[in-house]
Amino acid sequence: MSLDKWFSKLLYRMTGVLEIELPRQESLDDYLDFILTKIKPWSEDLAETPYWHGKRWLEIRDDFDFVEDILHIFNPDGELLVSVDGNIIKGSWRQVAGTNGIIIDTGEKAELYDLAFLNDQFLILTKHGDQLRLKNKKYFVLAHEPSAARLNWRQLMEELYNVHRGNINYTIVLGLILFLIVLALFLSFY
Repeated sequence: MSLDKWFSKLLYRMTGVLEIELPRQESLDDYLDFILTKIKPWSEDLAETPYWHGKRWLEIRDDFDFVEDILHIFNPDGELLVSVDGNIIKGSWRQVAGTNGIIIDTGEKAELYDLAFLNDQFLILTKHGDQLRLKNKKYFVLAHEPSAARLNWRQLMEELYNVHRGNINYTIVLGLILFLIVLALFLSFY
C-alpha cells in the first residue's frame, strides 16, 4: 500500500472517531438515560445561578398530544413565572440548602426535584421518588428558549449529545497534539 493511501485511510479512521453518532431511542427518557451518563461530568451546579436564573426555559416533552408552549422563568428572588401559551401562572422556587435540589411550587402543588444536568442550554431535573413506578416521566426537561423554539425534542437530544461529542473531540485532539509533541521531541533527540 502506498504512503498516500495509508495516510488517507488513517485520516479517514481518525475523523470517523470524531463523528460519534447518537443511537436512536424510543422516548425522551430513553435518550436522557443514554446521554446523561456521558455528559454528567460537564454539568454545572444549581449554585451556578447565572446559568439558569432569569432565563426563558421552554418545557420539552415527547408526548404526541403536547402542543402547548410552556415557558418557565426562575427569577433570582425565588419567584417562578410559568407561561402556558402566554397565560401566566405565578409560583415560587427555592434551592434545598447544601444540595442540588430545588422545590418548585406552582400554587397547586409543591414538588422536590434533583438536578440531573445544567449548562447554558439545558436544565434537566428529576422528580424525587420512583416516578417510573408511578407511571410518570422520569425527567423534567427545560431548554433555553432562543435555541429550543425552532427544534423538536429529537433534535434537542442531538444538541444535548453535542456536549459529549465536543468534549470527546477535544480530548482526542488534545491527546493527538500531545502525542505529536512527544514524538517530535523524541525524534529531535535521536
